[in-house]
Amino acid sequence: MTRKSKKVSPGEQRTAEDRLEHHIKNRMYEADYLLAPRDKPKTNAALGVRVVLTVVAWLVLAFKVQPGSGYFVSLFLFATPLIVDYVAFEPDGILRKLCWKIAIAAAGIWAVIGFMGGIGLIAIENTANGLVISSSSDFIYSIAPVSLERFHSLLLVSVVFTLVDFIVYKSTLEFAMADYAIEQAATRKGG
Repeated sequence: MTRKSKKVSPGEQRTAEDRLEHHIKNRMYEADYLLAPRDKPKTNAALGVRVVLTVVAWLVLAFKVQPGSGYFVSLFLFATPLIVDYVAFEPDGILRKLCWKIAIAAAGIWAVIGFMGGIGLIAIENTANGLVISSSSDFIYSIAPVSLERFHSLLLVSVVFTLVDFIVYKSTLEFAMADYAIEQAATRKGG
């Protein structure tokens, strides 16, 4: 970015691209700065809040379930914010990346199942064994009925991974404090 921008005579008009290039070069912006969102996260952007909201959503999802497709619409609405939240960042560390990938895959599966139920391919039916998920009579494929209670318990995977991410995450401050503690321990041991 050391190249000087070309001079423009007072009567000459710049193209939009030239104006942008001139603006970027004169301000010496870096690509990371240009691409970073201007919005700053507030306290509710914390991973702990995501854990609480996921637990609450999971509990609400199990409340007053009735035969039909309503549960699946709610399931879709449970999964999609998790997907959006997960793809909004890329974690550091091997364990967090692994959890992140599994959590995205799980939420993706919940979203697909929710979508399938929302459009009527699968539905909840009331049987002698309780509520079950089964294929619609209009769907050409047939699936064995699955207990809704068992299926809903599987959704705990998403709750667990939000909790694991919260526990495993270390902020920059925590890393700095750990480095400081290590330095202090080494100083005391060596001195």
